[in-house]
Amino acid sequence: MQLLKKGLRILLWPFRFWRLMLVGLLLLATAHIIIDQVLLRKLAAQTEQFRKEGRPVTYADLKLPEYKPIDNANTVYEQAMDMIKKQPEEASWERYGLLVGRYVSINPCVPRNEEQPLSAEEFAELGGYLHKLQPALDLLRSSRDCGKCIIPDALSVLDSINNENETVSVSLSSLSWMRELTRYAGAKGLWEYRQGNGEAAFDWFALGLNIADNHKAHPTLIGELNRIGCIAIVLDAVQQALHEGEVPAAFPAVFTAELQKCIDRSICARALENERVYSNEASERMGLQAWRVMRPLYSFDLLKMNQLFLELSDTLKNPDVSRQEAVLKRVRQWSKDASRLYIMTKDMAPMWLSSVHSIRRGMSLAGMCDTAIKLKQFKQKNGAYPDSLSELAQPLSTDPFLGRDFNYKRDADGFVLSSAGKTFAYRGKTHTETNISWCAVR
Repeated sequence: MQLLKKGLRILLWPFRFWRLMLVGLLLLATAHIIIDQVLLRKLAAQTEQFRKEGRPVTYADLKLPEYKPIDNANTVYEQAMDMIKKQPEEASWERYGLLVGRYVSINPCVPRNEEQPLSAEEFAELGGYLHKLQPALDLLRSSRDCGKCIIPDALSVLDSINNENETVSVSLSSLSWMRELTRYAGAKGLWEYRQGNGEAAFDWFALGLNIADNHKAHPTLIGELNRIGCIAIVLDAVQQALHEGEVPAAFPAVFTAELQKCIDRSICARALENERVYSNEASERMGLQAWRVMRPLYSFDLLKMNQLFLELSDTLKNPDVSRQEAVLKRVRQWSKDASRLYIMTKDMAPMWLSSVHSIRRGMSLAGMCDTAIKLKQFKQKNGAYPDSLSELAQPLSTDPFLGRDFNYKRDADGFVLSSAGKTFAYRGKTHTETNISWCAVR
């Protein structure tokens, strides 16, 4: 009994100072309200500044087209993929999908894990498979005539943002279809090239890049990263074609136009603007509305998140590479040293930096392809490759990692182009970093 009384006295002792505790709680609540309102005003001022600069703030500002099946490329993608998947057993997608992937993914300059060229028997099988898929591939070609591409997955994201009863999620089904269709367009182009149909081949390659470009309809960074992956798929196929071959005499302008979109800095930077809008919408709903007690922390975090997105998107648009590197180094250091009060931004910043590298890598691949085509055309006209890129006497794509021409050297009867950017080369179970490169043996 004595122990019980003693325990109660200990438990009730702090409440002897209930007046002080009440004052302390009132002061904390007052401080919370003041900080909350100050941060909300800063967010409002930041939003207003974005609007003055013409930057998107909400999804409405992105002006995504309304989803309608008519005149929508994604509707064609769905139909084409459905036709491919419904092929009979002897030409099934499950049976030949990996074969198509192997065919287009071999890079003659940068080895990848367990890459083996197709055997003569597999090559013949692939030709028969592509022939059976011709109706689906013809349908896929018609997607270029569509006036827009709006992805249903993007709409589910928008709906989840606007509907408080649903969770925010990103579905990837349409993106995976688009990636698979890019492989088929690349495989068809490479097949046509090896049959001696150069113009038709580059028309198919252009279709693959067009599918990649239509990822801009996806309002998150995931769509942009998938776009970069699709660009790499197509350009690996182009590099295989030009490794020992020549460009068509009548080079398709449609391929050049699609390739320029892959190099355009404003298109590449747009993905970070879209991700900023998505993050703002999602954070506002999850943090500023749902967790009102935690709202100051979310506001504090969101202010920094917007600032970082602004810096990263602007640095991608800026051709001054030294300034780009300074910004990236500063953001990288901030992510290491930042306080844990930045709830999400501290953890997400490394992923955004990695995405910037991937975007620059995609620009680098496209730029080297553009330069390689001009080198091939120079050889067709003059009988040999130039000793330096300056002999091409025309505007050239620059290395996004250096801000100047790609590194170029003659190599026997061919050439090697390389970027300062890095990628992985796989040899067995090990991988090492190597420079992004493009090569030709003749």
